[in-house]
Amino acid sequence: MSRESLIRRPAVPTLRIMMPSRKINRDVTHHHRRARRSHNRAGALPAADPQWEARATKRVLIGGLLIAIVLILIKLQPPRKPHPRGIVLHHTATAGKVGGNLVTVSVIDAWHARRGFSKEYDGVIYHIGYHYVIRSDGVIEPGRPEGCRGAHATKGNDCIGICLVGNFTKEAVGKMEPSKPTREQMQALRKLIEELVDRYHFGPENIHTHRQVDGDTRCPGERFPVNQVKAWVKEMEEKRH
Repeated sequence: MSRESLIRRPAVPTLRIMMPSRKINRDVTHHHRRARRSHNRAGALPAADPQWEARATKRVLIGGLLIAIVLILIKLQPPRKPHPRGIVLHHTATAGKVGGNLVTVSVIDAWHARRGFSKEYDGVIYHIGYHYVIRSDGVIEPGRPEGCRGAHATKGNDCIGICLVGNFTKEAVGKMEPSKPTREQMQALRKLIEELVDRYHFGPENIHTHRQVDGDTRCPGERFPVNQVKAWVKEMEEKRH
Protein backbone atom coordinates (compact mmCIF):
# COMPACT_ATOMS: atom_id res chain seq x y z
CA MET A 1 0.00 0.00 0.00
CA SER A 2 1.39 3.27 -1.04
CA ARG A 3 1.89 6.17 1.23
CA GLU A 4 -0.64 8.27 -0.62
CA SER A 5 -3.30 5.66 -0.08
CA LEU A 6 -2.70 5.78 3.67
CA ILE A 7 -3.42 9.54 3.82
CA ARG A 8 -7.06 10.19 4.35
CA ARG A 9 -8.53 12.76 2.05
CA PRO A 10 -11.25 15.05 3.44
CA ALA A 11 -14.70 14.07 2.36
CA VAL A 12 -16.14 16.35 -0.31
CA PRO A 13 -19.83 17.16 0.35
CA THR A 14 -22.14 16.07 -2.34
CA LEU A 15 -24.67 18.63 -3.61
CA ARG A 16 -27.95 17.00 -4.18
CA ILE A 17 -30.42 18.90 -6.38
CA MET A 18 -34.00 18.03 -5.56
CA MET A 19 -36.24 18.35 -8.56
CA PRO A 20 -39.72 19.58 -7.78
CA SER A 21 -42.43 17.07 -7.98
CA ARG A 22 -45.23 17.31 -10.47
CA LYS A 23 -47.67 18.34 -7.70
CA ILE A 24 -45.51 21.30 -6.73
CA ASN A 25 -45.22 22.36 -10.35
CA ARG A 26 -48.97 22.26 -10.72
CA ASP A 27 -49.48 24.38 -7.56
CA VAL A 28 -46.96 27.02 -8.69
CA THR A 29 -48.49 27.23 -12.15
CA HIS A 30 -51.99 27.63 -10.70
CA HIS A 31 -50.78 30.39 -8.34
CA HIS A 32 -49.18 32.31 -11.22
CA ARG A 33 -52.33 32.06 -13.28
CA ARG A 34 -54.46 33.41 -10.41
CA ALA A 35 -52.02 36.29 -9.91
CA ARG A 36 -52.19 37.21 -13.59
CA ARG A 37 -55.99 37.17 -13.57
CA SER A 38 -56.06 39.34 -10.43
CA HIS A 39 -53.63 41.81 -11.99
CA ASN A 40 -55.71 42.01 -15.15
CA ARG A 41 -58.86 42.76 -13.18
CA ALA A 42 -57.20 45.42 -11.01
CA GLY A 43 -54.88 47.21 -13.41
CA ALA A 44 -56.04 46.66 -16.92
CA LEU A 45 -57.98 49.54 -18.49
CA PRO A 46 -61.35 48.70 -20.01
CA ALA A 47 -61.72 49.03 -23.69
CA ALA A 48 -63.06 52.41 -24.84
CA ASP A 49 -66.88 52.45 -24.92
CA PRO A 50 -68.26 55.42 -26.90
CA GLN A 51 -71.75 55.01 -25.39
CA TRP A 52 -70.37 54.95 -21.82
CA GLU A 53 -68.27 58.07 -22.50
CA ALA A 54 -71.29 59.86 -23.97
CA ARG A 55 -73.42 59.00 -20.93
CA ALA A 56 -70.69 60.18 -18.55
CA THR A 57 -70.30 63.46 -20.43
CA LYS A 58 -74.06 63.97 -20.38
CA ARG A 59 -74.19 63.39 -16.61
CA VAL A 60 -71.41 65.94 -16.04
CA LEU A 61 -73.15 68.54 -18.20
CA ILE A 62 -76.51 68.02 -16.49
CA GLY A 63 -74.89 68.23 -13.05
CA GLY A 64 -73.13 71.47 -13.96
CA LEU A 65 -76.37 72.92 -15.36
CA LEU A 66 -78.30 72.06 -12.19
CA ILE A 67 -75.63 73.70 -10.01
CA ALA A 68 -75.75 76.84 -12.18
CA ILE A 69 -79.56 76.99 -11.89
CA VAL A 70 -79.43 76.64 -8.10
CA LEU A 71 -76.83 79.41 -7.82
CA ILE A 72 -78.91 81.71 -10.03
CA LEU A 73 -82.05 81.05 -7.96
CA ILE A 74 -80.18 81.79 -4.73
CA LYS A 75 -78.85 85.03 -6.18
CA LEU A 76 -82.31 86.08 -7.39
CA GLN A 77 -83.93 85.52 -4.00
CA PRO A 78 -84.84 88.77 -2.24
CA PRO A 79 -82.84 89.59 0.87
CA ARG A 80 -84.21 88.13 4.04
CA LYS A 81 -86.52 90.52 5.81
CA PRO A 82 -85.52 91.45 9.35
CA HIS A 83 -87.70 90.16 12.16
CA PRO A 84 -89.28 93.14 13.95
CA ARG A 85 -88.36 93.46 17.62
CA GLY A 86 -91.88 94.31 18.69
CA ILE A 87 -94.65 96.86 18.34
CA VAL A 88 -94.54 100.58 19.18
CA LEU A 89 -97.90 102.32 19.70
CA HIS A 90 -98.50 105.96 18.76
CA HIS A 91 -101.17 108.61 18.41
CA THR A 92 -101.20 111.37 15.82
CA ALA A 93 -101.68 114.05 18.53
CA THR A 94 -104.35 115.56 16.28
CA ALA A 95 -108.11 115.47 16.04
CA GLY A 96 -109.76 112.90 13.80
CA LYS A 97 -110.19 115.62 11.19
CA VAL A 98 -107.79 118.38 10.21
CA GLY A 99 -109.02 121.19 8.00
CA GLY A 100 -112.31 119.39 7.60
CA ASN A 101 -110.59 116.30 6.17
CA LEU A 102 -110.16 112.91 7.81
CA VAL A 103 -106.62 112.17 8.95
CA THR A 104 -105.66 109.23 6.76
CA VAL A 105 -102.49 107.51 5.60
CA SER A 106 -102.19 109.85 2.63
CA VAL A 107 -102.41 112.91 4.90
CA ILE A 108 -99.76 111.53 7.28
CA ASP A 109 -97.63 110.49 4.29
CA ALA A 110 -97.54 114.13 3.16
CA TRP A 111 -96.63 115.30 6.69
CA HIS A 112 -93.76 112.82 6.94
CA ALA A 113 -92.50 113.64 3.44
CA ARG A 114 -91.97 117.21 4.58
CA ARG A 115 -90.10 115.92 7.64
CA GLY A 116 -87.71 113.88 5.52
CA PHE A 117 -88.87 110.39 6.59
CA SER A 118 -88.71 109.01 3.02
CA LYS A 119 -87.27 105.54 2.44
CA GLU A 120 -87.04 103.34 -0.64
CA TYR A 121 -88.08 99.72 -0.27
CA ASP A 122 -88.48 97.19 -3.12
CA GLY A 123 -88.30 100.00 -5.64
CA VAL A 124 -91.03 102.09 -3.98
CA ILE A 125 -90.47 105.26 -1.96
CA TYR A 126 -92.48 105.51 1.27
CA HIS A 127 -92.76 108.74 3.23
CA ILE A 128 -94.98 107.65 6.09
CA GLY A 129 -92.96 106.39 9.05
CA TYR A 130 -95.67 104.11 10.50
CA HIS A 131 -96.47 100.62 9.30
CA TYR A 132 -100.17 100.91 10.12
CA VAL A 133 -102.63 103.71 10.82
CA ILE A 134 -106.01 103.16 12.49
CA ARG A 135 -108.47 105.92 11.73
CA SER A 136 -111.02 107.15 14.24
CA ASP A 137 -113.73 105.10 12.46
CA GLY A 138 -111.69 101.90 12.98
CA VAL A 139 -110.43 101.51 9.42
CA ILE A 140 -106.91 100.05 9.30
CA GLU A 141 -104.72 101.58 6.63
CA PRO A 142 -101.29 100.13 5.76
CA GLY A 143 -98.31 102.49 5.73
CA ARG A 144 -94.84 101.27 4.84
CA PRO A 145 -94.36 97.47 4.56
CA GLU A 146 -93.52 95.48 7.69
CA GLY A 147 -90.12 94.52 6.26
CA CYS A 148 -89.18 98.18 5.80
CA ARG A 149 -87.46 99.85 8.74
CA GLY A 150 -89.76 102.36 10.40
CA ALA A 151 -89.36 106.08 10.97
CA HIS A 152 -91.58 106.54 14.01
CA ALA A 153 -89.39 106.24 17.12
CA THR A 154 -85.67 107.01 17.43
CA LYS A 155 -84.98 103.90 19.52
CA GLY A 156 -87.80 101.78 18.16
CA ASN A 157 -87.57 101.92 14.39
CA ASP A 158 -86.78 98.18 14.34
CA CYS A 159 -90.33 97.64 15.63
CA ILE A 160 -93.65 97.80 13.81
CA GLY A 161 -95.19 101.23 14.29
CA ILE A 162 -98.97 101.43 14.77
CA CYS A 163 -100.54 104.86 15.00
CA LEU A 164 -104.08 105.60 16.13
CA VAL A 165 -105.56 108.86 14.89
CA GLY A 166 -106.41 111.15 17.84
CA ASN A 167 -104.90 112.97 20.77
CA PHE A 168 -104.98 110.89 23.93
CA THR A 169 -103.35 113.32 26.36
CA LYS A 170 -105.26 114.78 29.31
CA GLU A 171 -105.11 118.27 27.84
CA ALA A 172 -107.00 117.16 24.74
CA VAL A 173 -110.16 116.30 26.65
CA GLY A 174 -112.95 118.60 25.48
CA LYS A 175 -110.69 120.18 22.86
CA MET A 176 -109.93 117.42 20.38
CA GLU A 177 -111.79 114.32 19.39
CA PRO A 178 -111.10 111.56 19.75
CA SER A 179 -109.39 112.29 23.06
CA LYS A 180 -109.20 108.58 23.81
CA PRO A 181 -109.24 105.59 21.45
CA THR A 182 -112.72 104.94 20.08
CA ARG A 183 -114.39 101.56 20.45
CA GLU A 184 -113.91 100.98 16.72
CA GLN A 185 -110.21 101.79 17.01
CA MET A 186 -109.72 99.37 19.90
CA GLN A 187 -111.53 96.58 18.06
CA ALA A 188 -109.42 97.16 14.98
CA LEU A 189 -106.23 97.37 17.06
CA ARG A 190 -106.96 94.05 18.71
CA LYS A 191 -107.57 92.38 15.35
CA LEU A 192 -104.34 93.81 13.93
CA ILE A 193 -102.28 92.83 16.98
CA GLU A 194 -103.68 89.29 16.86
CA GLU A 195 -102.38 88.97 13.31
CA LEU A 196 -98.96 90.36 14.24
CA VAL A 197 -98.66 88.17 17.34
CA ASP A 198 -99.55 85.12 15.29
CA ARG A 199 -96.99 86.08 12.63
CA TYR A 200 -94.09 87.10 14.87
CA HIS A 201 -94.92 85.40 18.20
CA PHE A 202 -94.74 88.63 20.17
CA GLY A 203 -95.26 88.56 23.92
CA PRO A 204 -96.42 91.33 26.29
CA GLU A 205 -92.78 92.37 26.71
CA ASN A 206 -92.67 93.23 23.00
CA ILE A 207 -95.46 95.80 23.24
CA HIS A 208 -94.23 99.36 23.81
CA THR A 209 -95.49 102.90 23.68
CA HIS A 210 -93.50 105.62 21.99
CA ARG A 211 -92.92 107.17 25.40
CA GLN A 212 -91.45 103.92 26.75
CA VAL A 213 -88.86 103.51 23.99
CA ASP A 214 -87.76 107.15 23.59
CA GLY A 215 -88.69 108.79 26.88
CA ASP A 216 -88.81 112.35 25.53
CA THR A 217 -92.45 112.26 24.41
CA ARG A 218 -95.90 111.74 25.89
CA CYS A 219 -97.04 109.73 22.86
CA PRO A 220 -99.53 108.03 22.76
CA GLY A 221 -100.88 109.96 25.73
CA GLU A 222 -101.95 109.04 29.26
CA ARG A 223 -105.42 108.04 28.11
CA PHE A 224 -104.12 105.28 25.86
CA PRO A 225 -104.87 101.88 27.55
CA VAL A 226 -101.51 100.20 26.97
CA ASN A 227 -102.05 97.76 29.86
CA GLN A 228 -105.19 96.51 28.18
CA VAL A 229 -103.26 95.86 24.98
CA LYS A 230 -100.59 93.93 26.88
CA ALA A 231 -103.31 91.87 28.56
CA TRP A 232 -104.64 90.96 25.11
CA VAL A 233 -101.21 89.80 24.02
CA LYS A 234 -100.73 87.76 27.21
CA GLU A 235 -104.05 86.05 26.56
CA MET A 236 -103.05 85.34 22.96
CA GLU A 237 -99.71 83.95 24.12
CA GLU A 238 -101.40 81.59 26.60
CA LYS A 239 -103.77 80.31 23.92
CA ARG A 240 -100.84 79.69 21.58
CA HIS A 241 -99.11 77.50 24.16
